[in-house]
Amino acid sequence: MIPAALAILTVLGFTVAALLAFTWAAQSGQFHDADAGARAVFDPDEPEGTTTDAFPGEHGRVANRSDRS
Repeated sequence: MIPAALAILTVLGFTVAALLAFTWAAQSGQFHDADAGARAVFDPDEPEGTTTDAFPGEHGRVANRSDRS
């Protein structure tokens, strides 16, 4: 009986911890701008939506939106 009770208390503890973490994240604004992290990797030298890198051997081909088909 003790192993079953221990398992139930462990699951209950993880559930409460997850709910507390989610509540904290929602109240502190962690979900307000989900795309900010995705945009953070771009800078003025590589604007969003423009590819400026290439695979090895392609010698830095620059592609932009007009190259997409």
